[in-house]
Amino acid sequence: MILGDIALWRSWLIRCFIVLGPLGTLLTPHIFPKPFRTYYFLLPLFPLFFARANKTTFDIGLCFLPFFIYSFASVAFVEVFGFQNEEDQFFRFGLLFCHFYFALGAASYIVSAEEVKNLFSFYFRSFFVVLLIGYVFFIGYYLGAMPLALIERFSILTQFGYGFLRFSPGSYPNEFGIVCSFVLSILMLLVFSREPLHPWGLSRLQLCLWTPLTLFALCLTTTRAAYISFAASFFYLFFRFSHRIKYIFLGGIVLFFLCLQRYGLSLALSHFVQRIDEGSWGERYFVWLDAFHLFQEHRVFGLGFSALSQLHNVYLSLFFELGVLGSIILICSLGFYRIFFPPASKDLLFDTMRKIGLAHVLWFAASNHNLHHHLTWVVFFICFLPHKSSALTTRQGEASPWNPFFVFFKKDFYVD
Repeated sequence: MILGDIALWRSWLIRCFIVLGPLGTLLTPHIFPKPFRTYYFLLPLFPLFFARANKTTFDIGLCFLPFFIYSFASVAFVEVFGFQNEEDQFFRFGLLFCHFYFALGAASYIVSAEEVKNLFSFYFRSFFVVLLIGYVFFIGYYLGAMPLALIERFSILTQFGYGFLRFSPGSYPNEFGIVCSFVLSILMLLVFSREPLHPWGLSRLQLCLWTPLTLFALCLTTTRAAYISFAASFFYLFFRFSHRIKYIFLGGIVLFFLCLQRYGLSLALSHFVQRIDEGSWGERYFVWLDAFHLFQEHRVFGLGFSALSQLHNVYLSLFFELGVLGSIILICSLGFYRIFFPPASKDLLFDTMRKIGLAHVLWFAASNHNLHHHLTWVVFFICFLPHKSSALTTRQGEASPWNPFFVFFKKDFYVD
């Protein structure tokens, strides 16, 4: 009875993680810091997933344990000897640790493709609710009915870009921009692959409604990294699938941007590209140079994990924080994971989802900080799905035997 109750809690825990993530800080009590997302409350419960986890899940967890041990020792050293550059470094370490093992453990309890689709139906609904709230904020502000102070209360960071209020309900503009790009890319994938929409909690009417609203929200975030991610995903899907409807999407997007140009919302290249000594790119470039000079004195062991959390480049942050030694440990962990736990599934739909998600996360990490963003760990959650070693149930209820390099989806899940 107790185990049954735990299994029920695990199921609800995964759903809550998926639903609360897009909401960002909209439901976070005011006493917590502004960047504290509501779903963070769930992360310390990750041990529930390891009560009956399979061998492969434990092996993957052990594969990355040396990295986390080194990172913890790095934080402890700078804290004990008073070398810390930022506050809450232990908290940031704990947050990353919980994120990783929560996503890994949660993925081990997904047993069918239908469950993945059901979870994404919850994700879409939650995102569309946030999207509507964002439009209420945006329209209310320009109608004079929504004071900026109230919008700031429900956003991590409120900014203006090109004279417009940047769209960021429950988050900050860059983060919400990349989420919009990801959602749009998945919607296009479902359409181009002729995947039935109902299992994903969508209909044609909803698709026609939410696609332009999400696209316009993406534009209002004024996030260059998100624009590039969406463009890359669109052309990748455009040339990968042969469905004629892609030409309708292409024409619709071109018409959409022509309308923006017509009504003065210019997205000219001169505004998109900046010189190295001006704008956000210039600021980040000089911050990276300053961090590099600090790193010169601590090359082997680094400056301490999370010592440069606002560097706006995850790769440089980890290298400067962990040093050469820590970076080698991280690369070895990733290498072992890639070699011994390769994705066995070549299912077109889910394999493309993984690629789109990783492209968004990895590209965004080059100019922002996203180690503690919900989208990052939703994508890794998807990547961890093929590595279950327990029996997987197909539509007919068949169970596949244990194999560390098992095939996640049977042929009947393949998309034409």
